[in-house]
Amino acid sequence: PKLPKKEKQQRKPIARKSAKKKERKKKVKYLPTRKLKDIAWKVFSRHTRAIRDASPDQLGYSVCYTCGKEKPWSEMQEGHYESRVGSATFISEKNVRCQCSDCNMWKKGNLRVFARNLVRDHGKNILEELNELNQKPLKRTHEEWIKIILHYEKELKEAGIGGPARPPKLIID
Repeated sequence: PKLPKKEKQQRKPIARKSAKKKERKKKVKYLPTRKLKDIAWKVFSRHTRAIRDASPDQLGYSVCYTCGKEKPWSEMQEGHYESRVGSATFISEKNVRCQCSDCNMWKKGNLRVFARNLVRDHGKNILEELNELNQKPLKRTHEEWIKIILHYEKELKEAGIGGPARPPKLIID
């Protein structure tokens, strides 16, 4: 014997995917922390070479911290007294100075002169302070990296130097 057919239940119409997509709000994509760290370095480096260590005599030039050579700031590099890898000295105004490529690369930072100049500029305890700071791991939050980027971008803008070091379409705040 045949069983009676079940009555079809009334079903709600299924919304199409395209309708759902329109209803969703666009998600804001934030940059990963690693990308923020890279951008912060670019902005900080540009600031240091173009503003802080700029030549008082020639516009657009910087002075090497260890040998005193003057070159266009875009040709200069950033030298670290203490290594920058993974430590809190990565972006440190006391630890990072403008250097020519000869001093930074070929003379491996010219550390003897670098140390003498740091002591002259910041006092005798600076080397110990930087060494202690170098022992601390680099732990900054997403918000701290954004704050660093915005601070140095503002100073560059006020000085009339270049655009931002980040692509304009990326949202960081």
